Amino acid sequence: MKIPTGDPSPNQEGLSQSEKYVLDMNFAVHALSEDVGNGLSSILMRKFGGGLESIAPIQTYEEYLREESAKRANPDAYYDYVMGKSDPARVQEYNAKIRAFNDDLERVKREKDDQKVQAFYDEMMALLRTRKV
Repeated sequence: MKIPTGDPSPNQEGLSQSEKYVLDMNFAVHALSEDVGNGLSSILMRKFGGGLESIAPIQTYEEYLREESAKRANPDAYYDYVMGKSDPARVQEYNAKIRAFNDDLERVKREKDDQKVQAFYDEMMALLRTRKV
C-alpha cells in the first residue's frame, strides 16, 4: 500500500496523514506499537558486542513513547493517538515484564547472562507482535 503524500497538515487527531496511516496500519493488526521494539534493540547490540555490563534499564511502553513522541511535530497528539490505540492490558503486561527485567538487570550484568537477555528480547518482541483479538 502507498503511504498518503497529500496535504501534510494535521488531521483532526493532530497527526500528519502519513503518521496516521502508518499507525493505523500497525494497529489494524497489532495490539501494541511495534515501534516500541526499537527501545529493546540496544540490549541485543550489547549482547552481541560483548558489552552486557553497559546495558541501561529499559524504558516502559509509555516512557519510550513519550521520548519518541517528542520528535514529532505534535508530540501530545502522537502520544495520545498511540496510547488510545494500544491495548491497555497488553501495555500493563509489557511494563510488568520490563520492570521485572530491570529489577534483575544488575544480576544479568554481573553474571553476563546473555541467555536471559536473548530470552527477554524474544519474549518482548513476541508480545509487541501480538495480533489483535
